[in-house]
Amino acid sequence: MTDPRAALRRQYITAREALNPTTREDAERRIIEHLRQHPRISSAKTLAAFIGTRGEVDLTDYLSARAATARVALPVVAGQKGHMSFHHYDPAQGLTANRYGILEPTGTTELRVGDIAVMLMPLVAFDAQGNRLGMGGGYYDRFLAGAPQRPYLLGVAFACQRADALAAEAWDVRLDAVVTEDGVLEFS
Repeated sequence: MTDPRAALRRQYITAREALNPTTREDAERRIIEHLRQHPRISSAKTLAAFIGTRGEVDLTDYLSARAATARVALPVVAGQKGHMSFHHYDPAQGLTANRYGILEPTGTTELRVGDIAVMLMPLVAFDAQGNRLGMGGGYYDRFLAGAPQRPYLLGVAFACQRADALAAEAWDVRLDAVVTEDGVLEFS
């Protein structure tokens, strides 16, 4: 069975990868400035995030700096069933590529979903209702499923990744907000 959202994924991945280097660099600078100015993010003691891949927003320098004032965690993918956990990120320890080529922290300290105040989430596309189209593996949805208390979920994307409307499945976890170079769009 083919994924009905595969064509949509290709469209938005192509759009973000097509950004010219100057536009991308300027957009990333503005996105990081919005993150720094957001009171909920700047005051968070524990922040889960990601290291960008396939044209995603590059947060590496921001996360390295943020690690000096907050506990930063990055995803680690393990096992055959798509299990994802978040582990403490120490910039001094570096990162290592997993089987998908995604950089992961080398630290072994795992954080539970309830330990995370804010989660910066990668996405392929988003809409004005807070629906998020990811890469299709369901890792974030499974990680957050059934959590009695979930973190503030902030999608991180370029403005070109905004869709008119995305169909949501029952298991899809809705975002609280999205940050792009144009600012923060709150949904709740």
